[in-house]
Amino acid sequence: MLTNDDLTAIGNLVDKKLDERITPLVKGLKKANRTINRVDKDMKLLTATLDIDVSRERKRVNKIEEYLENYSVPRFVAYVDPPSN
Repeated sequence: MLTNDDLTAIGNLVDKKLDERITPLVKGLKKANRTINRVDKDMKLLTATLDIDVSRERKRVNKIEEYLENYSVPRFVAYVDPPSN
């Protein structure tokens, strides 16, 4: 029969072996988490920059469309005879 000391020794050995296997996994997960956070920050910055660029381009397009509406003259206007009664 196992004594309390034997069970404690077995528990300590199991804890040691688990620590040896789990520690590298935890370190890898922490490193992956840092990398993911960096990528997330980069994506947020990129998205914000692209949003600003899209807004600028939309304003330019709106100005061009407004100019064309106000100042352009159609090249050809079809002449239609008025209906005779």
